[in-house]
Parts: sequence; C-alpha cells; structure tokens
Amino acid sequence: MDFLDHFSPEQRDRLVRLATPVRVARGERMMRQGERGGDVYYVEEGVLEVLSRGSNPEIVLSTIQPGEVVGEMAFVEPAPRAADVRAATDVRLRRWLREALLRAFDEQPDLGMAFYRALARTTVRRIRSLQRSAVSGGLALPEPDELAADRDIARRADELATPVQRAWAEAEQRLRLEPAAAEVEGAVRAALLAMVEAVDDWIAGLRGEAERRAAGEALAFEMRPYLARAGLVQLLQDAPERAAGDPRVLAHVLLGRGSGDGRLGVILDEALLDLPTCRAMRQRLDRATACLAELLGAGEGEAAITLAPAAPGAALARLVPEVAGRGAAFTLVDADREALEFVDVGHGLRPRSVRLRLVLGDLARPARALADVPEGSQDALFLDGIADHLPEKLLLDLLAAAALRLRPGGVLVVTALAPSGDAAFLDRLLGWPTVRRDGDALHDALVAAGFEPRAVERCGGGTGVVGIARSTGATGLARA
Repeated sequence: MDFLDHFSPEQRDRLVRLATPVRVARGERMMRQGERGGDVYYVEEGVLEVLSRGSNPEIVLSTIQPGEVVGEMAFVEPAPRAADVRAATDVRLRRWLREALLRAFDEQPDLGMAFYRALARTTVRRIRSLQRSAVSGGLALPEPDELAADRDIARRADELATPVQRAWAEAEQRLRLEPAAAEVEGAVRAALLAMVEAVDDWIAGLRGEAERRAAGEALAFEMRPYLARAGLVQLLQDAPERAAGDPRVLAHVLLGRGSGDGRLGVILDEALLDLPTCRAMRQRLDRATACLAELLGAGEGEAAITLAPAAPGAALARLVPEVAGRGAAFTLVDADREALEFVDVGHGLRPRSVRLRLVLGDLARPARALADVPEGSQDALFLDGIADHLPEKLLLDLLAAAALRLRPGGVLVVTALAPSGDAAFLDRLLGWPTVRRDGDALHDALVAAGFEPRAVERCGGGTGVVGIARSTGATGLARA
C-alpha cells in the first residue's frame, strides 16, 4: 500500500506542499551510518538499497520501493543511523523536515494522528514480513533486544487473538443453525470484553509509544477479519483519516443500534456500542443538554447560543424544544461541511422562534473558528465531544476563546471522556484515539481559562464528564 494512500485528498495535498523535492543519482548515498536523523523521505520514483557496512563487500539488506518511506523511526525518536542508504537507480524523493511536520501537526491534529497511524502501519508491515532491516533511528540494523521485542509482540498478539477468534468462529457456526441463540450472544460479548481487558493490561505494560503502536497494529491485523464485520468498525475504516470526528461514526454511537455483516457482525457491533466509552458519549450528551436547557429556561427573551458539538444534529434536536418558548438564535460551528449541510436540511421543521446560523470552522483553531461570533454576545456556549480530540494547549485556547464570546455570567457546558479500560482497545485496535481527562483535569482547565466552574459531573459509569461553568463578572444567565 502506498504510504500516501493512508491520507484523505486534502491531507495528501498538505503533505505534498510541505515536502521538498530531492533527487539522488544512481550510486549516491543519501544516508550514512552515524549521521543524525529526523527527516522523513517518501520515494516517488526509483529504488533505494539499505547496506551493511559490517561486511566486505557490502551486503544489500533490503530495498525501498516507490510509495514507501525511509527515516520514519528517526522522526519518532531521533538517533544516529546505523546503516547506509544508497540509490540503486536514479531516485526522486520528497523530503519532510521534522520541524515542519511537527508545526503542521500542532495546527492540524487530525493530520498528525493520520501520519503517526501510517508510520505505525508501515512499521508493523516490516515487522510481520520479518525484514531484517527494520529501522531504528532512520535505517538501522536491529539490535538483538529489538528483534526479541518484535518477536514478543507478535507472539503475544497471537496469544490474545487465538481464543477470541476461536470463540467467535464457534459462535458463527452456531448462529447458522440457531440465529436467535441467546447464549451465543453472551459468548461473543464475553470474548470481546476479555480482549478489551487484556489489551488494556498489555498496552499499559509496554515500554514506549513505538511498542504500543506496534502491539495495537499486530493485534488489529489478527482480529480484522472479525472486527471489520461490525458496523462501527466499518465506519471507522471507511474514512480512517477523520475517524476521530467522523459525524457518521458519532451518529452511529449516539443512536446505539447495532448493524453489521450477518448476525455475528450485528452482535459484535452491539457489544462495541455497549463499551463504557460509547455509553458515556450517549449519556453525557443527554446530561449536558439537559443542564443547558435547564439554565436557558430560567431566562427571558431570545437566547444567543453557540453550539460546537461533535454531533451537531443530535445536540440541536435536544435543545430546540427547550428554548422554542423564549426563542433562540443558534450559531452552529463544525469543521465538517457535510454535517452542517445535514443539519440545515431540517430548517423547515424548526419553530419560527428559533434561528440558526451555520459556521464552517475547525475548533482546533479556536481564534479562527469563532471569529464570526462577536465577543461578549452569547448567553451560552456548548462544547460536546470537542475536548476528546484536543491536547491541553489547544483545549485551553478553545476555552479562552469561548470565554471571550460569552456575556458576563454566560454559561459554558463542556464534556470530556475520563480514562477507561476500553481506551487502549479503541485507540490501538480500532484506530479511534481520544484524549482522556478526569473531572479534576477538566475543572483545572476551566479555571485556567478564566471560568468559574459551577459543577463537574461524572456520568456513563464514570467515563463521561460534564463541566458547567460561567464566565466571570456580573451574574446573569448562570444564576441558577
């Protein structure tokens, strides 16, 4: 698979613009043993050779073909190169400078997540094909302990996968004879929960991020034939570059209704949708909208409300009936044009007292995303699911931008996901990474952004977190 095939067309365009073209003549060495690494190279045309300098004559350990990358491990963890790389033919490459990539990932976290996932998949393919030239610090001969670690990961992945595969294969055979067998559904769910728990224990015990990525990819490779039959996994795989915030994925989770290929696929999907994280997403949305509706119901006159939820249609549907009596002007901000267009389809069904303005904006760039919302103009701001995908700095930037848009005493409702035992499974096996924050972390973020927290509640079995705060200054809507 071509490395760039892991990315959406927009992400590929960004990566191509970030890269600089490089040409290497046949026989020329583009990397030398002992050099410091960090940059990543993508081979557009030609073939590279990885050489061992420990023998005379030199031995070609492996080749790097068009569509592959080199230098990726040095990007993750810079270290001296332990092998030479020579052009076997005239070679045309694109070079990504480490610093330029890191800046781009700060600006566009989804691009960073997609890039690291692509690197992880590249590494796992090399491990599984037993290429003895697996890289460390650019292109390096693996040390004995590194080879042992790779073998341990493959062995442990097989140990975890085998009993689950066996249980699900037996369940499928039984379902062909008895599609409604209740005990079969229980066995499928039990095997999934056992794997989720085992994955959490295994990933937590590994030494570093590179090993965790490799472990997740190895186990995902083993389990893909079964997991890919569940509707949730199909949606995640359909657009991996935006899985974290894909509105179709979120709509599926919020609906909570299983689907998939065959009866086994439906049962697996129902079990996935019943994991703590998925339950928390549904329950925290219900709790957050109920809290906001209660606060809004205490006021008079048209309410100005900005919504930036992960699932805009679901949030709007819950809030509109609660504010129709007093009237409301909603500003809906979302980075997904399709999601906004879907919400706009229902404009004819909304009460006349409810107005809606749609704003296309990436909440990872809060100053730009909220630029169309006048400062000090909003009675309430609703952020559901956004914190799940933002590192600390970007979350603080977003909360600070939100504070500027609120009137004195205005209400902020924000949700988060607390650490849970299914996080490693969702992140590593399903490719659905999230940032986890408990109630204390969310409370501290609200205070740091200048808010006065009113309540930070847990829901969804403790995995969902709902924070309610007001802007500092004169009391107003937030008096409750």
